[in-house]
Amino acid sequence: RLPSEAVVAALRLHEIRVAVHRAFDGAFQHLLLGTGGGAKAVARTYPFVVACATKRFQALSSEVQAAAAELEAAASGDGAGAEEASEAARLLRKVQGLEKARLQAVAAQHVEQSQRLGAAADGAEAEQLRRARHQLGPIG
Repeated sequence: RLPSEAVVAALRLHEIRVAVHRAFDGAFQHLLLGTGGGAKAVARTYPFVVACATKRFQALSSEVQAAAAELEAAASGDGAGAEEASEAARLLRKVQGLEKARLQAVAAQHVEQSQRLGAAADGAEAEQLRRARHQLGPIG
């Protein structure tokens, strides 16, 4: 596909990623504050939410990486727009890194919010939350 099509695809993927971020945070907030929610609900169900979000974020990340690779291939050619394709690929890679950091920050915030409500009082619950946070590490 054309470099411009790869950029448009990456922008659409970013829109989807924003929606997944909102859903991820919304699910956590519901577990924490919703009816029947609280620290125990978070400890019991948050690892599943993390697993679902991780799978989705990894799929989106792979697609963005593929778009960046397409742009890098276009940049290596002599055709018109090679410089623009190179810059677009560089920006996509930068956004990938920022999104990874954002996701890790959101997960850390979730853990902190849970701990404030007493989820850390029980060692098993705290361990489940630590595992969920660790699971988010390799995304990107």
